[in-house]
Formats: sequence, C-alpha cells, structure tokens
Amino acid sequence: MNHLSKCQEAINNTISIGKSLGDAFAWFFYQKSRHYLIEHIGHEEIFHSPPGIGGAGEMEFVKNVHHINGYLIIYHGTTNILRLGDISLIDLERFEVAGIGEIKSNSTKNSTIEIKLLISTPRINAKKFESGFTDLAGSSKKDNFLNKLPPKLKTRLQRQLSRIGKSYDTLLSHSPKKLNIEIDGELATLENIIINSKRGKFTYEQATKGLLLGAYKNTSKNFNRRVYPAKNDSFINKIAGVEKHVQKLIHPDRQDNSLLVGTFFYNEEGRTSYLLGMSHLFWWPIKLATLKDIFFQEVVVFTFFNPSHLCHELELAGFTVKQKEAFNFLVSKKYGDKVFQIESMHYYLRMVQEHLIAEKSIARLISEMDKHVNSKQILEPTRIGMRIHQEFGKQR
Repeated sequence: MNHLSKCQEAINNTISIGKSLGDAFAWFFYQKSRHYLIEHIGHEEIFHSPPGIGGAGEMEFVKNVHHINGYLIIYHGTTNILRLGDISLIDLERFEVAGIGEIKSNSTKNSTIEIKLLISTPRINAKKFESGFTDLAGSSKKDNFLNKLPPKLKTRLQRQLSRIGKSYDTLLSHSPKKLNIEIDGELATLENIIINSKRGKFTYEQATKGLLLGAYKNTSKNFNRRVYPAKNDSFINKIAGVEKHVQKLIHPDRQDNSLLVGTFFYNEEGRTSYLLGMSHLFWWPIKLATLKDIFFQEVVVFTFFNPSHLCHELELAGFTVKQKEAFNFLVSKKYGDKVFQIESMHYYLRMVQEHLIAEKSIARLISEMDKHVNSKQILEPTRIGMRIHQEFGKQR
C-alpha cells in the first residue's frame, strides 16, 4: 500500500506541475480579462480529468480542435485557475475572452463518440464563428441536443449554462477609475537565493523587513526521483538553524510579533494557488533558469513572514490596526464620523508573502486607495470593490 500511495502522490505531483505550466499559458491570454478569473476561482477545482466517455470526448476534442475561425481554444483541464465550463474561447483579434464552452459526449451504436460543443458567449461574431461548420460536420441536419439528454443530465447542464451566463456580468464590467501606483518588489532576492542554493542544504536571505526566504536545493538532479523519492525526505532536520535568521524579523518595539510559515508557489500538497489580480509567476521579469528550478521543483522555497512590520507601516501612514484573531487584522482610518476600512487584509498579507512586495509599498497602495475614496465625499455607508491589476515596468 505504501508503494501505491507513493505512486499516486508522484502522479498527482506531476499533474500539478503540468497544470502550473497550463496556468501560465492560460494567464497570458487572460491578461485583458484577468478580473474574470474571480468567476473561475470561485468554483471548486477539478484536479483530475473526468473518466469514461465524457473524459475521452474532451481529450479527442482538444487534440483535434485548437482554434475555430479566429478563436483560440484553451482547455480548462490543463489548468488550475480555469474552472467554469470546459473551454475558453479567446478572440485573437481583440485578445480577450469571448466566451465559455461546455463539451458533452456520448457513445453511438457504431462504437464512435459523438461530441457536442455548447457555447455561451456575450461577445462573439456568430457568423464568423459558425462559418464552415456544416462542411466540417458533413451534415446540415440540426437536432436539439438538450432534449436527447436524460432528465438529470439535462438539469445539470442547464444549471451550468445558467451559471456561465451570470458570470458574464463580471466579464463585461469595467473599473470606472484607475489608480496607477508604482510599488517595489524583491524579485532579485528570489533570484539570488535560488542561484546560491546548495544541494541538500538550506540557504536563507531576507527579502523585506518582515519576510525571510529559505531555499532548499533537491539532492537529486533527476526529475523522476524528485517526484518519486526513494525515501521520505523530511525538511524538519534540514531546516535546523533557521531560528537565528527568523530572529532578524522581530520588530523590537512591538508586542504583536508572529510568524507565518509557508512554501513559495507550491503548497505542502504540491498544489498552486492564484492571487487575483497579480501576475502569474511565469511572467515575472526573472531569469528562465530560476523559473525552471521553481516550476520543476529543483529548488523548494520556504517563506517566513512576520506581519508586524506591515502593521507598523500602516500605522505610520495614519491607519489604526487591530488584531481580531491570529493573522486577522482590522485596518481603518477615521474622518470625523466617517470610517475608511479595509475588509480583507489577508489579501495584502499574501501580496507580501507570495509576491514579495515590500510592506512599505502595501501601506502606500492602501493609502492611495484611501485618498481616492475620501476625495469622493461619500455620505452613505458604501462597499467599494478594489481590483488590483499588477503589471511589471513603468507606465509610459
């Protein structure tokens, strides 16, 4: 059983690496529609491809149909971040998401698979998209696919299509006001620690006032052995000595020092997560060799983060910071009888820990939001959505 368990873990780890690369590919085409990713992330991840006829139909479709009359097809099964529907249609002229598709398959009497593609779209040129379909299908006969489905499947499909349709409110929405704010990141620290990492040992380097990176270079150069190690390789003993490095993160004038320990890019289970609005790691302006080491787990990077420094920077910027519970902070600023309040600080903690953005930059970002909101003289209690849209390089 132990062997089977390790085999399953190796397979899942390999799938996760493949999906992380799939996310990088998909993110490139979602750049102009990245706000729409919130609709995808809101659904449960489907890690494995569906079994049976349905899975076989999806595989055959994506292997044989890569684009349709100017619309690129991205299969969601090769990604982690795309979860709504089975495929995305990308308008290659406008370089934005045009619609979402569901692939449905069933077997026929002559031992073939019949594949149906149901497209839901708010902005597609139907005439252009459908041109040549009759010749491709070899028949002009149209049938009502929904009526052929069993009641349960029909209800589920209608529910899926309804959910996709509602999601287009987000896709078509636009932010009425944009704030361009330059902030600092510590990408050089990430590159340095990976370049200087030694096989079988930890290397440490402080990225920000409250963030420490620890890199461990795998003992094996062989990819197969990394995803299926000969023995359980625990980091417990190897990480010994981290205390002297962590001590440098302590803020001497505060009583709320604490430590968040995590892994960079991949979590403990080998899965990745995406922070909405931020650029995917693959498109960061760092060396390809560094990305290769991270993606293929040649080097494992740990993060040690003390949020106390972020709290300090926010207080220097005039905000009141109260800790409600462990790593849950309430950030606010009063203007007479009005209060500006940040609803989810967890997002900004992740910006530091997962995207290496300095605490002072986070405080400046929140301050700029506060200034903009306060300038509007809003009288009624109002919830305002802030869409973070990270781009590298200066605006020209």
